Amino acid sequence: MISIRPSFMSQPRRSVLAALLVYIAVVKAMPFLLSHFGLDITLEGTSYLWGLTPVFALGLFGVARFRSIGLGMALPMFAWFAGDLLIGAAMGMDWMFYPGWYMTYVAFAVLCLGGLLLRDRRGLPRVIGVAVGSSIAFFLVSNFGSWYWDLGTSYPRTFAGLLTCYAAGIPFYKMQVLSTLLFSGLLFSPVGEGFLMASEEGISEAGAAVPARN
Repeated sequence: MISIRPSFMSQPRRSVLAALLVYIAVVKAMPFLLSHFGLDITLEGTSYLWGLTPVFALGLFGVARFRSIGLGMALPMFAWFAGDLLIGAAMGMDWMFYPGWYMTYVAFAVLCLGGLLLRDRRGLPRVIGVAVGSSIAFFLVSNFGSWYWDLGTSYPRTFAGLLTCYAAGIPFYKMQVLSTLLFSGLLFSPVGEGFLMASEEGISEAGAAVPARN
């Protein structure tokens, strides 16, 4: 069960966090990199698990648990951007800087802010509710951006076109919300927090063990 007691842990273990951020960037770019080897990366033609990434859960966790809210939001967004750079290098920058691409990052920031609701209380029902609610917010904002800046090439600039855009995003959203729930459950669990976070007590003891230099 996820503990609801606020913990004194607030500093991430750098090596674990770095490995997680690299993993996020690679997972985002992987299907596009594999497409060069003939992999069909369309939803209909592949069993590739689109959207199975810890990046959204890490955004919630970072804002909820890191001492610096800005750092907790910036690090997963940086990994997300690094994945976009890999996609751009493999597929061309048009795949990265598509019309309205920055709305994805606005949506990501909105999702991360959901972690503010978990800074003081992190019971299992609350984590689940925030994970689902933040995922819905990401879906609504990002797909609105895709529709608004689409310039009418795929979706007409009408309410019906907006609904069509949302409907087209549902297959991706289902995996996103599932992965956000899965990884949020892992990160906010005692095992996940103990693996990713270094306790203030441990930091103090480590600092006390280093003799002062004159």
